[in-house]
Amino acid sequence: MGSLVAELAEKLSSATNNFDIDEGTMYVNTSADTVGIGTTNPASKLDVQGTLQVGVNDTGHDVKFFGATAGAYAEWDESADELEIRGGAATPGKLLLSTAETTVVDGNKLGQIDFQAPLDSAGTDAILVGASIYAEADATFSASVNATELVFATGASEAAAEKMRIASNGYVGIGTTAPRTLLDIETSSAASYPLLVAGDIDSDGGYTGISFGLHGNANYQKARIHVEGTSSYVRPDMHFLLDATDDSSNAAIADAKVSFMNDGKVGIGTTAPADNLHVIGTLRINESTTLGHATNAGTAFEIRGDAIASGSTDVDEFKAFKIALNDGTEYGGQAQFSLGRWEENGSDARSSLVISLGHGGIASSTNADVDVMTLRSSGNVGIGTTNPDGLNSSGPSLDLEGVEPQITFLKTGQSQMAIGINGNIGSGSSMVFYTGGSNTRMTITSAGSVGIGTSVPSSFVNLVKEGANCELRLDTFSDTEAHSNYITFSKADGTAGSPGLVDDNSIIGGLSFQAYDGSNYHEAALIKAQINGTPSDGADMPTELLFATTAEGAGSPTTAMTITPNAEVIYDNQPHVVWAGWNASQSTTTTAWVNYPLDTTTIALNTNFMTKSTNTFTCVKAGTYLVSLKTMSEIGDNEYVHHRMLKNGSHYIQTHTYGVDSDNDRWVDYAFTVPVELAATNTIGFDAYMSGGNVMWHDGTSYSMLTITFLHI
Repeated sequence: MGSLVAELAEKLSSATNNFDIDEGTMYVNTSADTVGIGTTNPASKLDVQGTLQVGVNDTGHDVKFFGATAGAYAEWDESADELEIRGGAATPGKLLLSTAETTVVDGNKLGQIDFQAPLDSAGTDAILVGASIYAEADATFSASVNATELVFATGASEAAAEKMRIASNGYVGIGTTAPRTLLDIETSSAASYPLLVAGDIDSDGGYTGISFGLHGNANYQKARIHVEGTSSYVRPDMHFLLDATDDSSNAAIADAKVSFMNDGKVGIGTTAPADNLHVIGTLRINESTTLGHATNAGTAFEIRGDAIASGSTDVDEFKAFKIALNDGTEYGGQAQFSLGRWEENGSDARSSLVISLGHGGIASSTNADVDVMTLRSSGNVGIGTTNPDGLNSSGPSLDLEGVEPQITFLKTGQSQMAIGINGNIGSGSSMVFYTGGSNTRMTITSAGSVGIGTSVPSSFVNLVKEGANCELRLDTFSDTEAHSNYITFSKADGTAGSPGLVDDNSIIGGLSFQAYDGSNYHEAALIKAQINGTPSDGADMPTELLFATTAEGAGSPTTAMTITPNAEVIYDNQPHVVWAGWNASQSTTTTAWVNYPLDTTTIALNTNFMTKSTNTFTCVKAGTYLVSLKTMSEIGDNEYVHHRMLKNGSHYIQTHTYGVDSDNDRWVDYAFTVPVELAATNTIGFDAYMSGGNVMWHDGTSYSMLTITFLHI
């Protein structure tokens, strides 16, 4: 003790009252009230220069530093093995990390906290800093700039490297040192999910998701991504919710606008899509951002292209819709629907729809877009053409264009029928009607000729049949007696729109009979109707009917028989009719036969067949004659007039007329027609007598007139 006191006395400076132990091991400055350990010039109340240790390994002590505010301190709690920094009442505990750098620039660290296991026995990576949090300057500091970012670094098998940054503007970047928005998550991995939102979606009705709302308000969460469980094994559906109500409510599942089901189905306007894409409402696709105008009422799906320039008439301007097979470069499996304009008429635009189909070779892009059908707003439809103008038509038309276009009709299980154009017939194309496959049944040529049974009609209408009768049949079925079958021949001068009165010798119509002579067809017989006289409107149309035949050794027909406008029959261009009129009178008591005098002044007699005398005809040309006798007698009451025809002077046929009992006499008609075989030089005569009456008419004479017609048959 004496030695210690002596040492203290020796170290105590009487002048300064300072205390120095072992020349700086411990120094007490009594004038400054400071203590230095390891220094004789302590800069603070306690200035320790060297290592300071409190306790030993496994035996520690609390170390506590109090602040100027009541209750504020920093304490190392040896029992809890933790450091606590506590602030005073209503004051947080603070830890300040700073730098002494006087010219801070971008990239300088202002403070850093490292996390490390330096004593790990594995060494190497294990003892490296595993995580760090540090503040980094984001620009050169100035009187108005202290932009600083907070960086979070972690390590996996290396020293901690940056993983997240909070930028000076408050943006958070994960995987990026330059976040571009409030939360910017980036990864360089080609296969990763950088954001995970998890919840209880392992049961039906459980959900999680992301909600979007109004800043500073717990309500008004009007938009949400809603992931909802449907069963166990985590098989959720995803719904995009948008609440359009004008209130503070939050979006709910009833506000779903788009839904993705776990089976791949997508619903727009429905949370229960029945198909891969199920849309309730109108679906619209625009080529550009220009909306144009609203869809028409009732429209479910619209594809809208850009406006067509004024004056443009491109029929397939907008390639609106395509259907294609996944066949690589093979263009044979695609269909294109295009919209355009085929006409601009003043303020009106005429729309067109063009359907195109792929028509290329396998693995080839040639002929990839062939226009097969065009529809115009006028109603015209074109197949094989984009310009369906129609033919002489102001209304809707169907235009088929191609080498030999056709329309085919096919009944299941039976041969097909078709209407088409054959460009190989004659000098121009023809319309052909097929039945029974490719059998040509009727042809209409470009000149308007019609062939039935032939593809090369030789006349306006030509019917051909091989190996059977070629028959044109007309059938009428009616209980009305006036109904029957007619073939009408009409003729007029002028035009169809303005017909005119026919002239003398105009041929009204005819039937021509032709036969093949080994090289050509020749007319062999002819029947025709011809005007013979001067027609007038509604009052007179004198017409004769001519029959022409070809004689043995002749090459063309000549007229063999004519029925004149006066119903006269002319045979071989000669008259065969003889009119013999006579007046005979006799008293009522006369019963003798009186010969008819033959009066032929009405028409000349054809002496090639008959000659005549006063009372008889004499046959020149033998044959069968059709003899018609018509009588007209003026007789009194109860009188008879008897008529006979005589062959070679002998009675051949007889008839009579009879007058009924009345106060007035009258004319009485009678007629008959009989065939008579006549040899050359045979004679025909006629006579009559009257019987029965006692009352004379007029001048006491009865009159009879006789008309005789001969026809050589």
